[in-house]
Amino acid sequence: MIFAASIGSDGSGQERYVSYFPFVLAPGADLAAIDGSASSTHGAATLRLEKLHHLYAISFGPFASVETATASLDRLRAAFLWLSLSCGVGVSYSRVVGDLTVFDTPKSVLEPGFFSDVAGTAGWTAIDGHYDADKALIRPDHKRLTRWEMGRATVTLNIGIENFFQTLRQALSFDGISRVAEHPKLRLAIELYATHRFELSDNARFISLVTTLESLLPDMKIPKCSLVALTQARAVVKETRERYPRDSPEWSAIGHLLSRVSTLEDESIGMTLRNHVSSIVSRHSELGNQTDVVKRLRDVYSARCVLLHEGRADDGRIKEHLSFLQEFVPRLLATLFRKVAEAEDA
Repeated sequence: MIFAASIGSDGSGQERYVSYFPFVLAPGADLAAIDGSASSTHGAATLRLEKLHHLYAISFGPFASVETATASLDRLRAAFLWLSLSCGVGVSYSRVVGDLTVFDTPKSVLEPGFFSDVAGTAGWTAIDGHYDADKALIRPDHKRLTRWEMGRATVTLNIGIENFFQTLRQALSFDGISRVAEHPKLRLAIELYATHRFELSDNARFISLVTTLESLLPDMKIPKCSLVALTQARAVVKETRERYPRDSPEWSAIGHLLSRVSTLEDESIGMTLRNHVSSIVSRHSELGNQTDVVKRLRDVYSARCVLLHEGRADDGRIKEHLSFLQEFVPRLLATLFRKVAEAEDA
């Protein structure tokens, strides 16, 4: 298929707006078969799921204004992060709002041709515009819009439709779900987790999951006693540099060393990772034994360094670490998500 066109809106009734949200699932996951579309209500709005040629799409609404519909897009993005954690699947979705083309005057489709074939299925004699199927956007559902989908290679855990809607409704019911948008580190971490299943090898999935944990980390400084020693070392390096002329290669080389020494004020990533996650686990016993988790993370980060520096690592150990991360990381992220989305203090 080079491209496909379909009816992309209701095309009748009063002015109203719908948030349109396309997504794809990682290889090895699929939604249970649906006959064209399926829907579920959430409050006064409706969640409508469609399966297109190469992707799925959720329409959420209707809303009375563009502003309200736009706000719902962030809620949907957060809901799909929850879906990824809750159902254990990789999800990729549009992170930008696409363009909607609306004609100055409607285009007639009475003449035979491709537009007439598509519009004819809805009984339209004209169309008001079109949009791309793979971009999120706010759709004026009262307009007669066609939707264009480009061809691509298809990439298949079956998720039941009711389970799918139940998970989205659960996420959208969290009182503070909009707060997730205010936590860029958490959003990034869940997006990294959601896409790790798209990786083709165990090594790549392992690195993606470690990176997921790293993306959560705050800046941490070394202990005061170490900082005192570092200050002394910096003074020695600086004194050595001053023995050379400023325009000499020696002065420049030692200057670079001085810059590197200065960065040692920050705690190492491995230590920060263990301390940060240990602190979270200490407050949430359901995540496991604090001592055991810290030990596992020490081994995980050691394997990560070997793999990145040497390009290879023991396959058996990587599989063991990957199994731990695939079970631990989504539970950790779900705990942090709930803490934010249930309107607790973050």
